[in-house]
Amino acid sequence: MNKSSCLEIFDLLKSKITADAFECMIDYQNECLTRFAVSTIHQNVKSSSANLHLRLIRGKKAGFATTNDLSSTGVESLIKKANEVLLNNEEDDEIYQLPRPEPIDPITFEHMDETPDFFDPEARASIVQKVCEEARKHKTDAYGSMSCEKNSLFVGNSYGVKNHHQNTEASLSAQIMKDQASGFAQSSSFAIKNIETERVVEDALWACLNSADAKPVESKAYEVILKPEAVEDILKMLNYMGFFTQSIVENRSFLSGKEGELIFDPCISIRDDARNPMQAPMPFDFEGAPKKTVPLIEKGIFKKMVTDAKYAAKLNMSNTGHALPAPNAYGPIPLHLVLEGEKQQSLEHMIKDCNEGILITRFWYANPAHPKKGIATGLTRDGTFYIKNGKIQHAIKNLRYTDSLVNVMSKVLSVGDQPRLYDRTLAPALRCASMKFTG
Repeated sequence: MNKSSCLEIFDLLKSKITADAFECMIDYQNECLTRFAVSTIHQNVKSSSANLHLRLIRGKKAGFATTNDLSSTGVESLIKKANEVLLNNEEDDEIYQLPRPEPIDPITFEHMDETPDFFDPEARASIVQKVCEEARKHKTDAYGSMSCEKNSLFVGNSYGVKNHHQNTEASLSAQIMKDQASGFAQSSSFAIKNIETERVVEDALWACLNSADAKPVESKAYEVILKPEAVEDILKMLNYMGFFTQSIVENRSFLSGKEGELIFDPCISIRDDARNPMQAPMPFDFEGAPKKTVPLIEKGIFKKMVTDAKYAAKLNMSNTGHALPAPNAYGPIPLHLVLEGEKQQSLEHMIKDCNEGILITRFWYANPAHPKKGIATGLTRDGTFYIKNGKIQHAIKNLRYTDSLVNVMSKVLSVGDQPRLYDRTLAPALRCASMKFTG
């Protein structure tokens, strides 16, 4: 789905639509995936999908429809369905104008892997082989996946927006297990050559081999050292409970009414940055508006919300380019979180400076308990360790935390010096003064 093929579909739509305004979005994904279990590849698949989304606007009504049939017949059927939805929808006083064309700054850093290895099953297999061979050497079992995907997005509308972008993403995740012990590590990049296979194997093996005979500890508040993947879990939950603009406006967020106030520790800043060289870049949103870098938290202070065309008009703000595909129930949301901070330390020095605490590899899941207070609950997984007098003493049984993640992030003792990308979230390790564990 290069730009010229997308424009052919756009022009066909334009010639047949009679609505006041329309928007079309074409998303295309080509994915290759190699899964392994018990140190053996058990699945190798290649899939591609293309979807055409259409929004029609007439007066105060809108109609939406989607198809994966991009033929001329499929396009005509899509228009008919969207018109039927529009006709039967009720009027909406919040119907807003679609974005007008604006200059889109090009992505200036490397973000496309077009080498033969990227979609070569042998290249993925060689990476998986290294993980599995090391696991076998230590009489452990390796589980996980190696994926490579190419994404294409086109957004066009009747006001002249015609934007197209492509990027590639490669990701290795590995869980190494032995009896009841397990360890996890991952690596993500736009290029398959950048996958840190050796580090992934080393980290996951270490956590697994040192997790045998895990001991229980008292349920209470502990100082915690969170590896980057654990920080990613916390950021995702904070995003869900707090950074969604609709939640802030509707007074459902821990950020509601607190613009300009100190929320987190002054040593950390969080922004939505789709143009960070380590991120999977996205120069425009799903409405075709330029995606801007937004400082959400600056030195602990809540600075700004993200917007789309609707919320920009509703709140009399500029459009930051954070629309989701229409229709959606969430409003504009940050999709490319980046956490940075002062008080930088290596993970090793964090451990040395810890008198008593817990080292956490990642969390199994998290659920919101009280979004207005930022309270969530979740479990540790794949390597949880007790620290005493600056040394890792032993593995401990997985713990459930139930705490305000706002409070956890308001007492940051140090920030890691090696940020890591995971699921479009760029985060370093964090050492925090307190996190409450309840079981």
